[in-house]
Amino acid sequence: MLLHLIRHGIAVDRADPECPTDSQRPLTDRGRRRTRRAAEGLQRLGVSPEWVISSPWVRAVQTAEIVVETLGLSEDDLLCDEDLLPMADPGAILRKLESFEADELMLVGHAPHLDLVLEELCRGALLASLTKAGGACVELDPRRALRGTLRWLLPSKGLRRLAPR
Repeated sequence: MLLHLIRHGIAVDRADPECPTDSQRPLTDRGRRRTRRAAEGLQRLGVSPEWVISSPWVRAVQTAEIVVETLGLSEDDLLCDEDLLPMADPGAILRKLESFEADELMLVGHAPHLDLVLEELCRGALLASLTKAGGACVELDPRRALRGTLRWLLPSKGLRRLAPR
């Protein structure tokens, strides 16, 4: 199985006096534009998850919705799961993945949580943190539960550069 991990796009700054609570912070206009371009880069890479599982926080859901739309998936293919919240145990979402029968899945969430998920999957070898609207792909080893090989890790800028002009 291929597992794609995508960090949410640029959200309203916590220091903004108009900023809502952390769970309600939306993407900025710039964040939406960059996320769409990054999703177009994912499309160019041939990313085609059967399910997109997102943190329920607004900025992650908005990111996931942009990805679902750009990749031509159905809204029904988008699920929310509290095990993708920033303070969740990284192992919890990984254990849930074992119940999915799919060739490709995508997780959309937050730092440092997704970084910890990636580190767990790759046996502690964290190479870099995911940037906002950046992503990684891990090929899960069918013989070793919850272990995999990092296929790629790209910052948002790298994904955007892959997008068609």
